[in-house]
Amino acid sequence: MLSGARCFEHPHTGEAIAQNVKNILNEYRLPEKCKIWVTDNATNNIKFARVMNTTRLGCDAHGVHNLFYARCLC
Repeated sequence: MLSGARCFEHPHTGEAIAQNVKNILNEYRLPEKCKIWVTDNATNNIKFARVMNTTRLGCDAHGVHNLFYARCLC
């Protein structure tokens, strides 16, 4: 469930994403309730999960898309 979204300036590092997510969670008073995040497999999202000390699941749709795209390039 998406509870909030914000635009933020570059860089979109894992640390910057984590800080923005923490701000949104605090706004909704949810910080201790979010345990699992579903993201694509970008390194900044992997770092985000580490910074947040939480579980991250890779999105299967992104994996299928990447597999299909790689096959089309051959």
